Amino acid sequence: MDEQRNSMEEKILACAKELFLKNGYDGTSTTQIAKLAGCNQALIHYYFRSKEKLLETIINQNSDIIFKYFSTIPEGCNLREKICHIIDIHFEFLENNPEFPLFLLREMSNNHKFFESFRSVVLSRLGNMLQELQQEMDSEAENRFLKDMKAEDLLLDILSLDVFSFLISIPMVLLNKDEQAKDEFLKKRKEHIKTAITALIENK
Repeated sequence: MDEQRNSMEEKILACAKELFLKNGYDGTSTTQIAKLAGCNQALIHYYFRSKEKLLETIINQNSDIIFKYFSTIPEGCNLREKICHIIDIHFEFLENNPEFPLFLLREMSNNHKFFESFRSVVLSRLGNMLQELQQEMDSEAENRFLKDMKAEDLLLDILSLDVFSFLISIPMVLLNKDEQAKDEFLKKRKEHIKTAITALIENK
């Protein structure tokens, strides 16, 4: 019984994510989700209570995935190596979830509740990581190897450059460029971002 319930919950979540990414949050109804999942609306409300809770669960799932990646950063890395690992991890997530940047941008612009929910999830997940990163940055700044800056600003620079790279790669596919050309473009962008971020933080 538990397996059957879990299977249906996962199916509902997968269908909701597919429709949210395609139509946006406001453009998706629980009726559409139920139809795609092959269940009735009552079951969706039973498992998740509301469409808003469904979205919140999906945000948490995606956050769990990317922050699980962060746990793979090898111990003993210096700050620059750690930054490169963060960029690699974020690129991998975006490569596996290519629709997510556009969805995120659209919903954060149009849906205040979504923005607050996403912000809350990210801050709660990033707490310890940001604190550790800030301590390393402060230590290097004291030794004058690094500019004095906040870890939040550093991560924002990384995330915005990564996401923008994926957004501008979309027209390449629309203009009938092959996937190999897009992959090569993103590979070069990733290395460029590593170089740019390193140059940004170093005190030269």
